[in-house]
Amino acid sequence: PGGLLQAVTDGRALRRSWWQAEAPGSPALLHLALSGQIAPQALFISKLCISFAMPLLLSPFRLWAKFYAGACLLLLMYAMNTPVWHYPHAAFFALAYLAWAFWRLPSAAVGTRHCA
Repeated sequence: PGGLLQAVTDGRALRRSWWQAEAPGSPALLHLALSGQIAPQALFISKLCISFAMPLLLSPFRLWAKFYAGACLLLLMYAMNTPVWHYPHAAFFALAYLAWAFWRLPSAAVGTRHCA
């Protein structure tokens, strides 16, 4: 944001209203996709992720998690390449964390042996 150094020195940067006025966050990814401000492929990927949510939850195969991690990374790239994307918001960082978490999900074979 412009004038960040001056805002820090006089204390304006400590107020939420200054950040809302000077550095507004970008709209959410699904809103961008539904309004047509992002590539139609992003909307298609979002629909795929929503429709494959149940197989991810119910299946013991972790290939679904790798698919979701790749889809989250593709959605992040599509979001950053739009002209309306300026600054990330909390959902952007949550999507990045979700991609990392899906990739690091342990295999189903880890929990199959139980001690009796």
